[in-house]
Amino acid sequence: MDDYAQFIEELKRRATIADVASRYTQLVRKGVRTMACCPLHVEKTPSFCIYEESNTYYCFGCHRAGDSIKLVEEMERTDFKGAVEILAHRYCLEVPKFNQAASASIAALKKKKDRLYELMKDAARHYHANLMSPKGQKAREYLLNRGISESTIKKFGLGYAVDSSSLVKFLKSKGYTEEEMADARVAFKSGKGRGELYDPQFERFITPIIDKMGHVIAFGGRVVLNVDHTIKKYYNSMESVIYHKTNELFAANIVKGINPRPSNVVLVEGYMDVISLYQAGITNAVASCGTALTSEQAKLIKSLIQPNNKVYFMYDGDDAGQDGMIRGVDILKREGLDVYVVVLENGMDPDEYIKKNGVDAMKKKIQSAVPMYEYKIQNVAKKYNLKSIEGRGQFATGAIDAIKDISSRIQAEPFIIKIETMSGINSQTLYEQFDKAQQGMQVKIELPQNTKPTDAYTKALRFILYACFGGVDGLHVDDEFIDCCRTEETKELYDIFRLRQNELTTADLMSLKEENEEANMVLSIGESVQGIEAKRKMFADCRRRVLKEGLELKRKEISNALDIEKDEQVKTALLTQMSQLMKAIKDVSK
Repeated sequence: MDDYAQFIEELKRRATIADVASRYTQLVRKGVRTMACCPLHVEKTPSFCIYEESNTYYCFGCHRAGDSIKLVEEMERTDFKGAVEILAHRYCLEVPKFNQAASASIAALKKKKDRLYELMKDAARHYHANLMSPKGQKAREYLLNRGISESTIKKFGLGYAVDSSSLVKFLKSKGYTEEEMADARVAFKSGKGRGELYDPQFERFITPIIDKMGHVIAFGGRVVLNVDHTIKKYYNSMESVIYHKTNELFAANIVKGINPRPSNVVLVEGYMDVISLYQAGITNAVASCGTALTSEQAKLIKSLIQPNNKVYFMYDGDDAGQDGMIRGVDILKREGLDVYVVVLENGMDPDEYIKKNGVDAMKKKIQSAVPMYEYKIQNVAKKYNLKSIEGRGQFATGAIDAIKDISSRIQAEPFIIKIETMSGINSQTLYEQFDKAQQGMQVKIELPQNTKPTDAYTKALRFILYACFGGVDGLHVDDEFIDCCRTEETKELYDIFRLRQNELTTADLMSLKEENEEANMVLSIGESVQGIEAKRKMFADCRRRVLKEGLELKRKEISNALDIEKDEQVKTALLTQMSQLMKAIKDVSK
């Protein structure tokens, strides 16, 4: 057994699972077992079990298990090496520098990284001191004018690069070499590498990028007053031996520090978006570091939140931001994350939205986020004209393709219903195409030309509209029920009726039928029924069908909600609603 293996064995012997777990949760003895509320997810009834004989744990709630090192990995959001270092420090053990398999090159790389971490920390302190000094007044005013408080400035360690030389001079005074500054990407030589070393961030306010372990690894810069228009407005650190932007998230260190671990995270594009959200009390926000979302970043997000919880995806409302979300939702989903999308109108970014609409509006916006598949369906709908037969077929084809990776028909049901409602194509056809898409077959849905959906429900709505236009003598249609008649097909006639409801007659329908196909269909269905009694019976039947259909849709919505709801109180309330709906459906069917 080598030195490192012996060290790990000794570490586990000292750092017993009971002792380590007691730092994160309160242990209670129950019979021969020690139990606790699991520190890895939120619960009220203890399901976290300590097995002292094997020095391990198992949670019957979230089904995670391991030893003391694994628990520290989970709780501190670190890797095996990081967890070992944390425990060694707690239990006063010295980690063997390298095991027998470690090479000199690994040792040199670790030493170099540790040195660059120190350099970056000193650089961040220098920038922050500049910002808080008289030299940083303009940058401070810029931040304060954007609504960023001094406490937030300190929380994020914001700074200012006053010129191109002061950082270089400061780091040299701390003993760092020019080569180390270049390796950290904080300074470069001018004149194609032959001139003086300079700081490329000069005259910008600085946002440090800190990894989840608390290391400063890069800087994002923004010009405060761009008098010289040749200076780039933004400058982000180039990649280095300690910074790979596709692996990092801005503010991951802050979210990692939330205890207990948050149940969700808000993913945005920019540093200032995170900072504005944090100041507004939304402290669980992270940003992709100036790059399209990657699978490595999705994995990092997953490590920051509790299992089986949500990511609120909120990129900018412009076209570029929306395109980024369309690409990103699938990356997040592949990591097993539950994705909800927040769409900001008028091309705004989160920072702008908060400033214009306030904190409460932003919180409501997040609460009303739509499931990713609904967002994908909405995005497909933007591409086609849903008023045309061809457009509805193209939309349905694209929408089915957008949801094809849903694992089952049951889970797909609410989205199939939505596609059915938007396209007018019956659910049986949509399910058949969904099955084909899941098998990798090509999906193509076409509606017959010169026809529109004319199922019994639509016919019932049209006859009711006929009655609204005075087609059934002596019959008054109550206002509450009239609102059921506004569908995609009937909304134009409905709106005309609502404007002039006390004046309209079937003669008005006659005058509209030349320019309005729907008016022609309403007249055709209404006049196909002869005699006042037959028309009144037809109206009663249609009214019953429309009411029943509406109640059935609500029943499906509640059924879908019950499938995913975890809160027992909410489930009880939903079951009560379901019982009331079933009684109402039964009453309508009589």
